[in-house]
Amino acid sequence: MSEESKTCQECDRPISNELQRFVFQHQLFTFVFLANEYECAECKRKRCMKFFDNFGKHFIDLDEHKNVIVNWLLCLEREQMTKTAELLAALKVLSLCSEGNWLILDNRGQSMNPSTSFQHLYFTRREDALEYARLKFSDTGHSWEIVHIDKTISREDVVQKE
Repeated sequence: MSEESKTCQECDRPISNELQRFVFQHQLFTFVFLANEYECAECKRKRCMKFFDNFGKHFIDLDEHKNVIVNWLLCLEREQMTKTAELLAALKVLSLCSEGNWLILDNRGQSMNPSTSFQHLYFTRREDALEYARLKFSDTGHSWEIVHIDKTISREDVVQKE
């Protein structure tokens, strides 16, 4: 597919080839997401709002300081965890970036964090990683640990010639 011919799979609008970050408000919440090559910003915004209105509002709230609060017990009861993870990433509870964030690892070194269809996510807050792990994995027979990732080095930085 040529770069000029990218269109939204939902509405057939053209999609920009540039990586774009979009921010919007809905019911006092601020959502942030990156455009992708399959869906225009407007369709992604509508899909996000619909999912929040139908499901997210039942386990996501704001505290008195307007910080996002997740009721992980109710969240984990949802069958659509991939969409839930996308929603939590848009609310910055989860992140695509590892540096400075939290990762739950099993005894083989595999991530046990929520993920989207294509990407692993990282907890942005220690208390969310702890609560998620306690509720989801405390009864499992294998060991796991929660790791804070202080620093990452990109591929580009590693292979960069001086």
